[in-house]
Amino acid sequence: MVLLLPLMAGAQEPPLTLVEGGEVRSAIVAAAGISVAERFAVQELQSFIEQMSGGKLPVCEPGQKPPGAEPEACIVVGKSTVQALNPEVDLDVLGAEGFVIRTVGRDLIIAGSETRGTLYGVYSFLQSLGCRWWSDDASTIPALRTIRVPATDRQETPKLVYREVLYQEQWGANLWGVRNKITNMVGGASEIRPEWGGSGPTFHSSLVHSWRSLINEEGTLDYEGKAGQADPKWYALVPDWEGKLQRERSQPCTRNPQVREAIINGALKRLRAHPEDLFVTVGQEDGPAYCHCTEFDCAELVEREGSASALVLDIANAVAERVAREFPGKLVMAPAYAWGLKLPRALRPRDNVIICLAPIENDFGHPVATGSHERNVQCRAVVDEWASTGRPIWVWDYTTNFNHYLMPHPNLDVLAANVKYYVDRGATGYMAQGSHTCINAEFSRLRMWVLAQAMWNPELDNRALVEEFCHGYYGPAGPAVLRYIDTIHQPVRQQPGLLVPCYYDFDPPWLAPEVLVEAERHMREAEAAVADDQTLLDRVRLAHIPLQYVLAVRQPTSATWRLIEERLGNLEPAALATQVAADMERFFVATGKPYGMDESGGRSFVDFVAYLRQWAAKCGAKGDALPPELVGQTGWFRLIHPWQVDQNSLSWGTRPFEDADASDGWAMKATSEGWTMGYSFVVGDDYTPGKRHTLYVRVKCPEPTFDGDAFSCGIYGKDPLPKIDRTVSTKELTPARYQVIEVGTLELAPGHRFWICTNKRDGRYAVSEVRLDCLWLREAP
Repeated sequence: MVLLLPLMAGAQEPPLTLVEGGEVRSAIVAAAGISVAERFAVQELQSFIEQMSGGKLPVCEPGQKPPGAEPEACIVVGKSTVQALNPEVDLDVLGAEGFVIRTVGRDLIIAGSETRGTLYGVYSFLQSLGCRWWSDDASTIPALRTIRVPATDRQETPKLVYREVLYQEQWGANLWGVRNKITNMVGGASEIRPEWGGSGPTFHSSLVHSWRSLINEEGTLDYEGKAGQADPKWYALVPDWEGKLQRERSQPCTRNPQVREAIINGALKRLRAHPEDLFVTVGQEDGPAYCHCTEFDCAELVEREGSASALVLDIANAVAERVAREFPGKLVMAPAYAWGLKLPRALRPRDNVIICLAPIENDFGHPVATGSHERNVQCRAVVDEWASTGRPIWVWDYTTNFNHYLMPHPNLDVLAANVKYYVDRGATGYMAQGSHTCINAEFSRLRMWVLAQAMWNPELDNRALVEEFCHGYYGPAGPAVLRYIDTIHQPVRQQPGLLVPCYYDFDPPWLAPEVLVEAERHMREAEAAVADDQTLLDRVRLAHIPLQYVLAVRQPTSATWRLIEERLGNLEPAALATQVAADMERFFVATGKPYGMDESGGRSFVDFVAYLRQWAAKCGAKGDALPPELVGQTGWFRLIHPWQVDQNSLSWGTRPFEDADASDGWAMKATSEGWTMGYSFVVGDDYTPGKRHTLYVRVKCPEPTFDGDAFSCGIYGKDPLPKIDRTVSTKELTPARYQVIEVGTLELAPGHRFWICTNKRDGRYAVSEVRLDCLWLREAP
């Protein structure tokens, strides 16, 4: 294959021949004093050209004759090399990461800074030859017996100085990140070797959360109460679920003078310990509430400024004032996040404060720039407000479903588009938080690659990047995988106002039965297309797991299963459970990095694999492990077991556990008031809209300690709500045994959720827990 490389239009000069028919026609010229990163760039250039063409380009110093015949062309690499041979080329304007790729006579110049510029120039040149590094274990290196380069004049500098993909695959320094121009490696920025160009802008702690860690690092306050000396006034005064104000340790009161001084001193201490850092973050902790106290005027400041972000800027500016005195040139990072997203009326960031926008409430299925959902409309207004302050902006974006890392997540239309939007609004740093606690999550490698390309060049077309990855990574299965992606995304594309959040469960319209049937059809086509190539088949199997995960959760009594069997043939429950268990063992557990299937860790791969194998062993005629009360029953029913219960519930601290007395061997339990267990009913899958259904639960409670209300259950969610709240007294119980309780008859609608919890009366619980084996619905007469 002959490659003629049209990098950019230039003078009509004959192309440079690097290799012809596998025979070397050129040499690499690099000065003896080039940096270790530039020396590595030379090695990479030489190695990949040899892999492509079979010809190994010799390396020589300026003025030195390479072995063999006189080269027809030279590739001149490195800043000092170019400055010695071509002093007219201005490299100082390129910054730390920019580069030039330029033909000068019979030379091809590749140069930039001595850290990352030259290295990135070499990788960009190799990309132009067709090299692609899809993932840490997959690449495309084209076979090119002849390589010719036409007249070229290419100069690039990135608009984003900080580029990060927060995915488990990127945790720790690796060459994938270097080759795709990621400046910081999650959890491993300090591990990026000097020969790899070192890290980009460094910092310690999060881009958003730091108040509490700064207090603890400073060390003068017993904030955590470990010595029993904590002062409640250090903690934020926040409303509880009933609206009553109470002190909450998770969020400090930053206008308390003691807390304020501890945060300031903690920030200074952190900068002293890490003089290499560009900034120190001074930002709130996670949580929906801010301090409402009047003693230190928190409530008054928020009311006056019209936004709780005033509390964030107030302490950030106080820190920034002290930082400016001791560390001129250092910055303070202040987040605009959650309750602190909106710009205050009058308060503005100091000149040494930068802002990290973290719009976690957005609709992530439609581009921020054009999405019509009110959340994206609000985001655009917020971004414009903060941009008007003139302070630099970094962005913490969200690119996964944190409740279910494996669930199909239709955000592949917006990845590059959103990067471009923020860059166009002046963002100079961007981090995409993905499945950082789960390796091999749904399309994680696809997202990482698309984001990396877009962060370097935000003008790239999103769809073209997705298609390029699918064809390159999945080979002949690429077209079918793209059809699968289009099927999952179609409901979102057809409904501009449909919300795709970054936290949701099993009930969105892109997981409706009709959608999943077509999705399953395309993934079967993809597997068939690469059945004879184990490497590609493994990649497709990994891409298929998210869909099969949903099927395993929906289970055989769902409309999804029935529809798939009608259109695609019989689904064997035991066979599906066995295969998914084996695949999860290979792709997750066996990696040594199983972590969790969600951000909170509520679902573990080890437990889910054990569940699948038990399910496979217990599948009955209906394909499910039936409770005794349903064995032999006729007519339709929809059965829901603990592993089908929503992840949002699990993040509250409740998760399935093995229970030999439960019908499928697993149960869940509630041990307090509050909705710690819940299930979102799926329209068209769990129930038929417009029809009435009777709800049953199979539960077990221990011996009560006194007579009274034992537990309650019912329906909550979007209006109109059915009036069902069933409270079960201790007199109705058969203690220490599972029993069926009829909750009531109702008409379900989208957004309705089941809940169950124990009851507290006069500060006491009649039963210590209520265990849930399963629940089911039957159509009412």
